[in-house]
Amino acid sequence: MTIHENIIAFRTKKGISQEDLAAVCEVSRQSVTKWETGDSTPSLDKMIILADYFDVTLDELVGRKPCDVKSRLKNLVEAFLVEDIPTDNESDISAIVSRYLQFTIRMGINATDALDGLKEIFLDPDYDKS
Repeated sequence: MTIHENIIAFRTKKGISQEDLAAVCEVSRQSVTKWETGDSTPSLDKMIILADYFDVTLDELVGRKPCDVKSRLKNLVEAFLVEDIPTDNESDISAIVSRYLQFTIRMGINATDALDGLKEIFLDPDYDKS
């Protein structure tokens, strides 16, 4: 979703009007309308106000995928997956875990987060690599 779609969704979820949101951001209602139609984009200081008000991250507000340690690990695992590492559930997952724990240590990633990320990638049947 784009920032204008997210502003609409977050405002609607919070149950406030464009006028109410305009007051929070100290802008005109017309400015909020332009943000929601995509005719303009809030300035960075207004995005910070919006993110704080909606209790979301700036990444979530602008429609960017989260960039937490677990997501970063999943992206790294997928980027560096090589043919000699088995990727199906019937293979020896301990070899995968051992190799990627060593990788995460070199990358400075917390081992618990690394194991959670690997668990989701290799054991969650609903995990989508796209």
